[in-house]
Amino acid sequence: MDGDTSSATRGAGLPWDWAACAPPCTRIPRQFGRSLGEIPLLFYEGRIRRPEIAALASAVTAAAAAGDPVAVSLVNTGAEGLAAIASAVVRRLTWPDGTAAVAPVGGVFKAGPVILAPLKAAIAARAPSAVLVPPRFEPAVGALLLAMQAAGVAHSPERLALLAATWELRSRT
Repeated sequence: MDGDTSSATRGAGLPWDWAACAPPCTRIPRQFGRSLGEIPLLFYEGRIRRPEIAALASAVTAAAAAGDPVAVSLVNTGAEGLAAIASAVVRRLTWPDGTAAVAPVGGVFKAGPVILAPLKAAIAARAPSAVLVPPRFEPAVGALLLAMQAAGVAHSPERLALLAATWELRSRT
């Protein structure tokens, strides 16, 4: 690759000028082991695996938290994309009281306000009846609920309350 990261990202259809990265963002290639120009191309070619993407997400959110304008743009664009998905689901479902609770789950949300603030704003703009809320359970409990559902065990308010109390006790020990 010729190192012209601007043309590489434009060629991949990305609006960011990697050459404009501030120092926090320029550390990403060192952490990721790839040049900034390679990352979009490798992603679109499917040559970057999920763990590498996760590592890139934490590096980008850290750079955004440090004020890097390109990283902030990446995070905001990601938040817009996630809001588009959430709002599509909200529009397709019926909510008893009209308010849809959207709980962000996944490693990227460990970045806190860096991703949650633009996500909250984007969801509010796209789905005014939705509200961003913390997840009720840890991901492991979600996996357990899916396994129970697959086994034919029905969810009930009582079962969820017992699960929540059990998880709380487990978390204290």
